[in-house]
Amino acid sequence: MKPGGRTMRRAVLVALVLGDAEAGDARAAAPAGRYTVTSDIVTDNVTHLVWESAASTTTQTWSDAATYCQGRTTGGLSGWRLPTIRELLSIVDPRACSQSIDTTVFPNTPSSAFWSSTLISGDSSYAWGVNFDGGGMGAHNVGGYSYVRCVR
Repeated sequence: MKPGGRTMRRAVLVALVLGDAEAGDARAAAPAGRYTVTSDIVTDNVTHLVWESAASTTTQTWSDAATYCQGRTTGGLSGWRLPTIRELLSIVDPRACSQSIDTTVFPNTPSSAFWSSTLISGDSSYAWGVNFDGGGMGAHNVGGYSYVRCVR
């Protein structure tokens, strides 16, 4: 943890909310009833989005990620797509210091960057992404490689 860095600030905020004893172990946990898990899909009962419970097992470029989602039939359902940045951020728990996604609902989520479908305004060579190790978002070159979690 870098002094003064975002991770440090987040840890301090969690310590204030949870108390020092729990702050280092703060992990995401959705409120009861937030999600309905059925086999390999997750329904968000707040946003009404349906997510794949499993993330891609490999990283992909942004255009490959979009194609990957379009071809999915997870849970016998079609119509999958890359989530927007707002949708992807909706499954981040900003209270968590690490692994800022509920791993009971979304098991084996890599603590790495995930693509959104949202391009950076004015520069189509970058898209927004979310890192689930702390929940931060950032710009990623569309030719680079990130993980994918599809939504419908």
